[in-house]
Amino acid sequence: MKPPEPAALEAAIRRACAERDWERLAALDQLLAELLRTQPQALDAAARAALRAVYRDALEVCRADSAELQEKIAALSHQREAQIAYAEVSDWNQA
Repeated sequence: MKPPEPAALEAAIRRACAERDWERLAALDQLLAELLRTQPQALDAAARAALRAVYRDALEVCRADSAELQEKIAALSHQREAQIAYAEVSDWNQA
């Protein structure tokens, strides 16, 4: 198997991250892990440094999206609790 060009791999990771394409990002992660496991010599020091930097960027985007999703889930949970409380109070008032 011919390893992917480091610049192409870096660009693909950036693109997947920018598009929030988590499945593609996971596939690229697996590809890179396999490459590092089977053909570590395919990446020179500069390519490793560039990929390390793009991974740091991707991790920050993932963390930010995860935090945003957690906030949305918490807000929905609070909204649901408020709806349940309102329904209970309405039932009490009708009794």
